Amino acid sequence: MRLAGLAAVLAVLTVLGAVDVFAVEGERLLVAALVAAAVYMAVSRGPWPTAGTGTTLAALVIPLAAWALLLSRTRNAWLGTLVGLAVVALLRAPRALLLVPAAMAAVLVLRPAPVIERLTVTDASSRDRYYMWQAGIDMILDKPVFGQGPGMILIRYPGYRWAEAPNPQTPHLHDNALQIAAERGLPCLVMWLWLVAAAMADAYREARRGLFGAGWVAGGGLAVLAAVMTAGLFEYNFGDSEVLMFTLLVAAMPYALRRERERTAAAGAAA
Repeated sequence: MRLAGLAAVLAVLTVLGAVDVFAVEGERLLVAALVAAAVYMAVSRGPWPTAGTGTTLAALVIPLAAWALLLSRTRNAWLGTLVGLAVVALLRAPRALLLVPAAMAAVLVLRPAPVIERLTVTDASSRDRYYMWQAGIDMILDKPVFGQGPGMILIRYPGYRWAEAPNPQTPHLHDNALQIAAERGLPCLVMWLWLVAAAMADAYREARRGLFGAGWVAGGGLAVLAAVMTAGLFEYNFGDSEVLMFTLLVAAMPYALRRERERTAAAGAAA
């Protein structure tokens, strides 16, 4: 019943968005309803979470996330999602990786218009990324140590813009590594890469331990980091505060698990 209700709500929102009638208001009402449902589950008198809470949340979140991904028509998010799901499959059910080519074959056979229209690298957005990346490389070569300065890409870009670029200006370079190196220099890029690599390695180690029934938390954190980094090849998602805050929260989970494991081990040794 919950899935049917969610499907009906998403269908209504899709229609409202297509006809452009109360589209924004409908989305706000959906978010408010999800928040109210979460609050009700958290403060209800019954035990929470129960054995079925994870299943219930997954059953609600997965179709909602899939709907949002499809309608967003954001290719970097699609690629990030595929990589994240592949990481989960590799950790928990390697045979599930066979679903990836099956899904790709289904897309090629069914050819859904919203997806097929975005499977191209010749559109203006893709071409603009190529030329802005070239400009970013020129910025790095010009100032490799300290970069152009935080927040200076928008100001400096016209001086480095290639003539073939479709857009005269861009607020960022649509790539995490290029953006950080162009803004703050190659030493900062090295430190950033070390930070991400360390977080992913620690998440992988905790996921492999799988102790306290929480291995899925670390595995999910690793999948999220892999997804964000993949999407960040084509978008400066570390520059979006909502993405950055969530990514840092997820990256901290394996360290919390490790602290809990060490605390439990110390308590057991003392006993």
